[in-house]
Amino acid sequence: ASAWQALPRIGESYTTQMVKVGLQLAVQRTPPAVFSWVEREGHLLCGGGGTPSIYTWDVQNELCCAKLSVPRRSDGSLPRLTCLSGLENSPLVLAGCDDGTILKYDTRQQNTPVAGTRVHRAAVVQVLPEPGGLSGRQISGSVRGDLAISDDRSDTVLRRVQAHKGSMSALCKHRGLPIVATGDRSQLVRIWSADGEQIAAVRSHSSFLTNRVGPVTALRFHPFQPLLASASTDAHLAVYSGL
Repeated sequence: ASAWQALPRIGESYTTQMVKVGLQLAVQRTPPAVFSWVEREGHLLCGGGGTPSIYTWDVQNELCCAKLSVPRRSDGSLPRLTCLSGLENSPLVLAGCDDGTILKYDTRQQNTPVAGTRVHRAAVVQVLPEPGGLSGRQISGSVRGDLAISDDRSDTVLRRVQAHKGSMSALCKHRGLPIVATGDRSQLVRIWSADGEQIAAVRSHSSFLTNRVGPVTALRFHPFQPLLASASTDAHLAVYSGL
């Protein structure tokens, strides 16, 4: 076991500051940090927390492999990172922002984004490169409930699907199958093909008097089997099979 400081200001990610606004005191919150694990390389992607950089860490050696800069907006403000995603056996790093923009980095070339496209009109929930191993395909989702299926080579949206009527809260992909799963705050989980066709829809229930569990907060596929785990705000964990 080991531990180290992955971000310079990670300790301030969940702190609050009192800021004087006129004659009143307002609470100013530092944006939370975001992380992503690239299993095959053993790399941990870290960003957010009010820092203007994204760090790639070699976990085994506790070394920083790359430091990627987050460009400021035209008004000088720093985008708030909402998700990070890496691709195994690839130098590609994707970062989703609160304004719907997806930043693309190539760690071999430079520490600035090689592309930045505003794919959504709201905060990005997650970006999934090459779902099911489909080369050139990218799927992303926003808090407004929409899915965008894009060509990651030309950064053009091929199809847009309204996956949920409410706010999307989770999005994940299967490693070996061309399917993705989405979840929302109304306990609804949907399974989609990589082309944007709905395959299944399930609602989370507990086994006691069929009470619904809380809003979905996280989704994860088994890496090799058709199993999907769903976590909720009330500490329930559901596992679905035969998807």
